[in-house]
Formats: sequence, C-alpha cells, structure tokens
Amino acid sequence: MRHDVTSYISDILVIYLHMALQQPNFPALAQHLAGVANEVQFIHNAPIANMANVPNLLTHMQQQLTQIQQTQQQMQQTQQQMQQTQQQMQQAQQQMRQQLDQVQEQLNQS
Repeated sequence: MRHDVTSYISDILVIYLHMALQQPNFPALAQHLAGVANEVQFIHNAPIANMANVPNLLTHMQQQLTQIQQTQQQMQQTQQQMQQTQQQMQQAQQQMRQQLDQVQEQLNQS
C-alpha cells in the first residue's frame, strides 16, 4: 500500500481528527516507528477522496489517561464503600460484645 505523503492529514496536528472522521486512533505513528505496526496498519483511509489519517500516540495516551482516571474514581468509591462496611462491622461487633456481656452478667446473677 503506497500513499502520497501530501494526501495525509494527521492527528499529529489535529489530535481529535480521527473522531471527526469516525476512525480508530490506534495503531498510530508511534507504533509504526517502534516497528510493531506496518504502514497498512497505522494509515487509516479517510472517508474523503485522496485523504488518509495517521493518528498519533498523544490521542491514544489521552484515552488511556481518561480510562486510568475513571478507574481511580471507581477505586476511590470502592475504598469508601469498604470503609463504610468496616465501620458497620465494627459497630455490629461492639453490639455483639455488649449483648454477650449482658448474657454473661445474667448468667452470673442466677
């Protein structure tokens, strides 16, 4: 697959171009330069004649960062839930100890 370099419009300059063109952003130029993607894999033909899109690594990294932030928020929510559950368990344990003390006291009185 051979393309004329002048026909490329790249996400390197317009990092959200792939979204406007409704194209994938991965693999990108960085993967090609690293040798893990050939030109057929990282050059995405655009829906416009004589145009192709070459997404850059920044776009992919931004999506990964967003996913990481979402995961961190989920982890914080889970941690808060775990802390609440731990507090509830401690309260239940204290109540059980009090009930056990009351039962032992009643047994000692009889």
